[in-house]
Amino acid sequence: MYAGRDFDVFSTGEKQTIGFDFVNDLPTGDSLSAAAFTLTVEQGTDSNPASRLDGLPNIVGTTAIQTLNGLVANCNYILTCTANTTLGSTLVLWSHVRCLPPS
Repeated sequence: MYAGRDFDVFSTGEKQTIGFDFVNDLPTGDSLSAAAFTLTVEQGTDSNPASRLDGLPNIVGTTAIQTLNGLVANCNYILTCTANTTLGSTLVLWSHVRCLPPS
């Protein structure tokens, strides 16, 4: 499901940790137990977008977070998070990440 808003624009060379908050998707008594992120190119050229995922994802409360590093200028990416819950559900959120050259 689309997360409802796109992430702020990255500049080439930036390293940022961003995430998805699943608070509205978790019923009472359920919590996140694991998360996995994928990064794909929607527009532009990046021969290895998966390499932009820096380190392992983490869970902080209802939010799954991932660090992105080395995004390619003039690329629009789709970041997808698949999260498992303690009650056995699988939740998916995605959003756009755009990278521009530094101004």
